[in-house]
Amino acid sequence: MKKSIKDQAIIEEVRTAYSLIQVGLGTLIQMKENAYTFHVPLFQISNGIERLLKCIILIDYYTSNNNYPNDKRFFKNHIPSIISGHELDGLFKSVISIYENTNLIKGFHDSESDYKYLTTNYIPKQLLVLLSAFATETRYRNLNVLLGANNKEYISPEDSMVELIKEIIKTDYKNLNENEYRLFDLAVREIFNAIVKMARFSSVFFVFGGYGFEGAKHIFKAWTFLKYAGDPILDLEKYKK
Repeated sequence: MKKSIKDQAIIEEVRTAYSLIQVGLGTLIQMKENAYTFHVPLFQISNGIERLLKCIILIDYYTSNNNYPNDKRFFKNHIPSIISGHELDGLFKSVISIYENTNLIKGFHDSESDYKYLTTNYIPKQLLVLLSAFATETRYRNLNVLLGANNKEYISPEDSMVELIKEIIKTDYKNLNENEYRLFDLAVREIFNAIVKMARFSSVFFVFGGYGFEGAKHIFKAWTFLKYAGDPILDLEKYKK
């Protein structure tokens, strides 16, 4: 396959990834308490993050080999922790390793602060485990239960999200009165922010990478959206009942 075709394919793949993440974030932030319908945003976000991480790994391979790999099992063969090809936690560890072993994009303030947050905070760590489980298995939880697959007790991804939300409330907002604040909305916003930082951290590989990625100009608009999507310190006054 000609290189120009592959270059175009990776541009389109990254753009698709950002579109999925943005739509997923929009769906996530509209979730209401006691209406635990997290399957759709989990599907969109896990799909988008997986595509984004895989593109980074492929571009890193390209910088070392001046070509893309000609191997459909590349991710399984290239990353020891990858079995199905959808383990987001394993893919993310590989991307973190790429970041730690290159000086091309270090020094950019947001990438450094996002790196520290993503590698030390419990929310993105647990979220990656949850998204990995969803991508590899629990997205088909209901069908697996109906089919009695392997007689295994499959965990509902919605239940996993609710447990994470409860932990965030217990850990980060234990001093707030639940009768005064919308704690569920605060916790969902924390998850939203973690995903934004995950996507923004990944974006620097395309926008500021030394690769001189040809598709950067096509991706910059999406990166700008992520940069200003709400990173920040939450204004608790907005979450009062």
